Amino acid sequence: MPDRRTRSAAARPVGAGTVAAVLSLLALLGTGTTVLQLTASPWAAVLVPAALALASGAGAAVLARTAARVPGRAGRPWRAMTLAAGLLALGQVLAVTRPYRDMSTGGIEDLPTLLAVPVAVAVAVFLLPPRTGLRVGARVLLDGAVLTVAVAVLGSVVLDELPVRVAGPGQGLIAAGYPLVGAVLCGVGLVTVTAVPEARRRSATWLLAAFVAMATVALGGALGRASAGDGPLWDVVTVLAWLTMLGTSLCAAAADRPAAVPDGRRVLPLRGAVLACGTSTAALLAVTGGVLTGRPVSGLEAAAAAVLLVLTSARTLSWALDAARLTRRWSGPRAGSARWCTAATPSPSSWTPPGG
Repeated sequence: MPDRRTRSAAARPVGAGTVAAVLSLLALLGTGTTVLQLTASPWAAVLVPAALALASGAGAAVLARTAARVPGRAGRPWRAMTLAAGLLALGQVLAVTRPYRDMSTGGIEDLPTLLAVPVAVAVAVFLLPPRTGLRVGARVLLDGAVLTVAVAVLGSVVLDELPVRVAGPGQGLIAAGYPLVGAVLCGVGLVTVTAVPEARRRSATWLLAAFVAMATVALGGALGRASAGDGPLWDVVTVLAWLTMLGTSLCAAAADRPAAVPDGRRVLPLRGAVLACGTSTAALLAVTGGVLTGRPVSGLEAAAAAVLLVLTSARTLSWALDAARLTRRWSGPRAGSARWCTAATPSPSSWTPPGG
């Protein structure tokens, strides 16, 4: 009986009730912060970062409990995720102490948030099998490269006028660094989804959703700083994406099954290829639409779009080669069986399958 309880605890690092309670808290905080921001409440400057600090702290507490219940290497992703959530909470606590700070230049509260990004990347790395390391396959890396460049191009299109509207020493970081952070997170998340064992794929998928939300936080925060006087829309998007990031991170921990033994089978990374090619198509259409409407395209953006087109073409070619190889593998034995049956047609009573 103790062994069964131990296996059950290892198979389910986070209880469903705990996750449901924290998700309900996140939904309540999201509703409250949205009302504060849309009504332009004077308390929003203090209460919004306080709500994000509370949400991040609650997420860190649950993730710490998860890491404690999954010892050894299997718990490394959630120990790293605990650290990331703790850094996010620290950044918002520092923001509460400076409620009327200059959003265009940033401050000390941004440092813990930036430090949380490489820690989040470490979460994805720790989810990979021990022997995989950096050897995750050319197709998987190609999918990650396609998605990374595609998100970077989309970020460049969305943040088109940001360098002009944001001044100060933080201009380069906000204009170029934020889209790049989002792109890297999405690419790393996609590689992880494709490369992890089947037992941890649901967890990796939730982690990819958390990375997409984190990228939205970066982009929304940049746009919110650029349009500080144009309304609270991007601030609302940033806060809701922040809470979504925390919720999907908890779902990733709850979906993890580190005790399950992977079957070792290799599968065609179809899911990653579809997501990468779809994002690439959206990015190329955004650039093309901008050209047709008279939007100027910088040399760097044009080069990135050209690289994206080459990468997407290479991925499509490898996809076609995989399909042709699979077709030959399936059609070969059938053709041999047909020739064998034509050469010797035994009676149904004496026939036995090949190899039987």
